[in-house]
Amino acid sequence: MEGVHEQTSEISLSTLHTILLKIDARLTNIETNSSSLEKRMCDIENKMSTINRLAEAVVSLENKMQRFEGEIKTMKETVTEAEVSARSISDMFDSVKHIAEKELEQLRDGSKKMDMELNSSVQSLKKKNVELQESITDLRSRSMRDNLVFCGIPEKRNENCETVLRNFLKHKMKIYDYISFERVHRMGKYDEYNTKPRNIVAKFSFFQDREYIRTQALRKLKGTHVWVNEQYPPEVEERRKKLYPVIRQARKEHRRVKLVKDTLYIDGDLYVPEDLESAPCTEEKGSLDNAAAIQTGEQSDNRVHTPWSQRGTSTGSNRANSDSDPDTQSPAHKKFRYTGPVSST
Repeated sequence: MEGVHEQTSEISLSTLHTILLKIDARLTNIETNSSSLEKRMCDIENKMSTINRLAEAVVSLENKMQRFEGEIKTMKETVTEAEVSARSISDMFDSVKHIAEKELEQLRDGSKKMDMELNSSVQSLKKKNVELQESITDLRSRSMRDNLVFCGIPEKRNENCETVLRNFLKHKMKIYDYISFERVHRMGKYDEYNTKPRNIVAKFSFFQDREYIRTQALRKLKGTHVWVNEQYPPEVEERRKKLYPVIRQARKEHRRVKLVKDTLYIDGDLYVPEDLESAPCTEEKGSLDNAAAIQTGEQSDNRVHTPWSQRGTSTGSNRANSDSDPDTQSPAHKKFRYTGPVSST
């Protein structure tokens, strides 16, 4: 029994030892699992803290979204108010534009009317100005009616012009009659370096004396270096110069020519330049000689003088050979046309 009992004790101890070893292994395994669980718990805690932070961020975002939604709502209300204001302004602009266009149209009509009235006034003023200029030119021509211009008489410094002219009339023209002068003077300023003598202007006391000297000069001074012209205002002189080439051409054709102031008659018919500005104008001594020669037969103005601004309006039948066949006319005459026959005096 004792042997059995000892054997049983030995078995129990070995079994117990085995059991203890298993328990120890399990405890070791539990400790290992416990440390793993602790790590997992730490990880879970870390993730939970991250989730908490994310939750806080989500809450912050929700708050921001609410503020944004409020601001967007406010902006929508503002945009709506702006659209209403814009429509109101657009309607107001359309109304103002319509009124402005209407007033602008009225202003245009008024401006056109004013332009027409202004143009009419300007044309009237231009016409009156031309008439006034013609009247002034006519008055100046009348004031020079008793004047003659002597060109080419030798000049000396500090001379007495009237004495020089009287000596010239006596010795060169052989006129011994006493001629009464209102005044006698040279034209322009004296220049000792100028070899060409200045012209002498003489105003006669009597028109008959002026005509007598003028007609005698045409005959007695022909071929000399001295010539005598009537004095006219510069405007008339320019018009006369433009007629000289036409006069020369007409004389070459053996036609009867007469120049009264700035009015030209050829074969008793009045010639009017079609383009006054395009007529040739030459500045030369020969043109002055022509002016003296043209005055042959030109007496006091019994003929009515027509201002250049009114020429071309006279009536009368035109010469058949002047306008009917322009190819047969000379180049100088093509620039002029007949305005009707005028009886010569």
